[in-house]
Amino acid sequence: MKITIKKATNKDLSGIMELIKDVTDYHYKIDKYYKPFSKYKGLDKYTKEQLKGKSVKMLVAEDDGKIIGRIVGVIIKPPPYVSPKKIGNIDDIFIKEAYRHKRTGEKLLKELLKWFKEKKIKHIRLSVDARNKIGVKAWKKFGFYDYRIEMRKDL
Repeated sequence: MKITIKKATNKDLSGIMELIKDVTDYHYKIDKYYKPFSKYKGLDKYTKEQLKGKSVKMLVAEDDGKIIGRIVGVIIKPPPYVSPKKIGNIDDIFIKEAYRHKRTGEKLLKELLKWFKEKKIKHIRLSVDARNKIGVKAWKKFGFYDYRIEMRKDL
């Protein structure tokens, strides 16, 4: 197994869509608040737009040409109550189950962090469902920490 990391292109779209299906269905199992993949419309178009975005970096991990993971980072304008003029946001990461605990996520994150540094980004944020124990544990392992609590109430 030789895992490589590269910038995603339109040629990778079918593999990326397979990962998006996996991550959306994973979250749907956590909470029906999320939509299952079958209910999304236009995700392929949205993903193609992300691939073209100058403030977006999408990387994929491959094993023998097969896409087994991806990460998406975006440079955003933060809310007016914080000091930085721009911050990095990690929109998404997902690794196929067979490739977890093999440093695949770490490799993707390291490459994304390089891009953020090149763009002079000093602060990176992300959102993870609090019930996603795998995700929370992984992000903390990579040095991310709780700094805000987002809450929801269903009526």
